[in-house]
Amino acid sequence: MKDKLKVEESGAVGHSECNALLYGRFERDEHEEKLFEYAEQYHKECEAYDETVCTGEKGRDGVMPGNYWQLVAINKNALQVRKRILADAESNGEEK
Repeated sequence: MKDKLKVEESGAVGHSECNALLYGRFERDEHEEKLFEYAEQYHKECEAYDETVCTGEKGRDGVMPGNYWQLVAINKNALQVRKRILADAESNGEEK
């Protein structure tokens, strides 16, 4: 973990690094940034599809399915989106 932190010459973790650990402020490396982009893409695509299919109320997580068949449709779409994004990530050299 020390290699992830900026360590001062004395070997101690500096004040700003300590605050980052305490308050959860971390810098993302290139790999983590790409994973975040994939997750964001997944959520946006799934939510866009859900909004075209679902007739239920809009909750804190977006529009809800109004019946069983809508639930089946959005779950099927979510699995297809996930499969496609994982294939894209793998073709770009990302690890699972």
